[in-house]
Amino acid sequence: MPDLFLIPQGYSGWVRVEYEVKGAPSLKLLDGYRVSPLASNGLFKTSSGQPQGWAQDVYKFVDARGKFTDLPQTG
Repeated sequence: MPDLFLIPQGYSGWVRVEYEVKGAPSLKLLDGYRVSPLASNGLFKTSSGQPQGWAQDVYKFVDARGKFTDLPQTG
């Protein structure tokens, strides 16, 4: 199952997801994606396991009202 990484609007920098963290919330599901809402410092901790295999993950900015915006493509 692919992941949806929600990055705070305007955030620039490294992101980090820590899996299998005791006491952290489990990943929620949205439209077939496992959702990782990153904090303002780019960090998200979850009690869920790290995904295995291939998937087409999605990265989006999210504003204060919860509206998603696609990240610009680079490379």
